[in-house]
Amino acid sequence: MLIRASSATITARVLVAIPFLLLLVSCGKNVNSTQGATPSQQTTPSSVPQSRPIHSTTFDVANIHFYSGEGIVCLNYSTFNTNKPTGLHANLVLATNRLTYDTAELQQMEAYATALDGMTSQYPTPAPQAPPSMLSWIPGTIVGDVDMRTLIGAGCFGEMELTNTGKNSILIRSINMQLTAKPVRTSPSFQYRMINLCALLTGDERNSCPPQAAGSGPLFEFFRLKAAPSGTVFTPKQEINDSEYQSGSDIVLHPNDPYALPVLFYFMSLDNLVYSLTPELLLDTPNGAQQAVALPQLATTLYFANPSQFSCYTLQGDTFVKGSMDRYSSTAYCV
Repeated sequence: MLIRASSATITARVLVAIPFLLLLVSCGKNVNSTQGATPSQQTTPSSVPQSRPIHSTTFDVANIHFYSGEGIVCLNYSTFNTNKPTGLHANLVLATNRLTYDTAELQQMEAYATALDGMTSQYPTPAPQAPPSMLSWIPGTIVGDVDMRTLIGAGCFGEMELTNTGKNSILIRSINMQLTAKPVRTSPSFQYRMINLCALLTGDERNSCPPQAAGSGPLFEFFRLKAAPSGTVFTPKQEINDSEYQSGSDIVLHPNDPYALPVLFYFMSLDNLVYSLTPELLLDTPNGAQQAVALPQLATTLYFANPSQFSCYTLQGDTFVKGSMDRYSSTAYCV
C-alpha cells in the first residue's frame, strides 16, 4: 500500500471519493529550490481574472507517475467530481453585464445547465466543452480566513495522484509551491456575476437541485499564501491537532503498489492577490541530499478577490436578477 509517514505512525491511505473539501491552510516559509522559473521565464500575472481550459494531465518525473484531472483551480462554491476533467472547475458567470436575454439564448443556457446538473449526479455525464457565448468560466474565490465548521468546498485547490514506477521506495519530504512571479492585486472593479444553476433547470432536475455529495478524503496539503518576491517557496505545515490531515509530513511511495496516492492542495490568502505558482517535490536522494523537482505541468494562476466582487443572479422570466450570495442555500446552487 502507499503510505504516509509521520513521526509517530505510518498511515495507509486509499482514495474512496473526492469529498466536499474542508478548507484550512498553513503559513509558508522560504526554502531554496534547485529548479524553478528563471528570470527570463517569469511574467507579470494579469490583475483581471482570465479563463483557462481545463484538461487532464499525465506525466512522469523522477520515477513517479502523475495524473491530475483538473490541476489547480479556484472557485467560490461547493463542488463535486473534482477528480474528473469534466468537473466544475471555475465560476460560471455572465460574460457581460447584460441581464436580459431572448428565448434562443435562454434555451442555450438552460441546455448547458442541464448538462452540468447531469455531470454532478451519482452517474455523471460529460458536460459540453464550452458554454454558450453568454456565459464564461472564470476562476476566483474570496479572501479571508476559514471557519472549518461552515465553509465546505469553495476555494483554491488542486489534486493529483502519485504512483511509484521505479524499483525502490521514494521518500517525499515535502510538496511545496514556488512563486514564479511577484503577486499583483486582483482588479477590484472585476465582478463575478455568478449563476444560480437551479433557476435554469426544469422538471425533476430542478427538484433535485442543489446536488448532494459526500465521501472520505485523501492526503491534504494546506498553504497560506501572501505577498512575497518571485522565487519564494511556500511549504505546508500542520496547524490543527487532527491525525486525518497531517499536512507537511513525509510521504513514502513504495514500488509495485496497486493504488495511486491521491493528494489534495488547499490555498488561502488574506489579500486580494493573483499568485502564479508551480508545485515542486522535495525528494531524498540516495546520497542523503535533498533535491527539489519542479512540476511545470501543474503550474497555475490563482485569483483571490473581495467578497463584494461576487454576486449570485437568478433567472426571472427573461432577466437575471441579483439575489443573495449564500453558498450554503438549500434551494440555490450558485456556480
